[in-house]
Amino acid sequence: MCTYYGEYAGYDYMYHLKMAENPNRELNDLFGDNWVTVIKDWFEEITGLEVREMVVNDELLRFD
Repeated sequence: MCTYYGEYAGYDYMYHLKMAENPNRELNDLFGDNWVTVIKDWFEEITGLEVREMVVNDELLRFD
């Protein structure tokens, strides 16, 4: 369903969460883009890993 990875961006690590394409479409059909922050918060709570960026439908979303 998703892939998590860290990437060094010259001064800091950027922690990415990339969603698989099929769940993206299904979730967008059901909830619009409201599901993105819910999944991000759930992932962080369950894993204890930070998410700073998320790739959804081939679009990079940043959380500041």
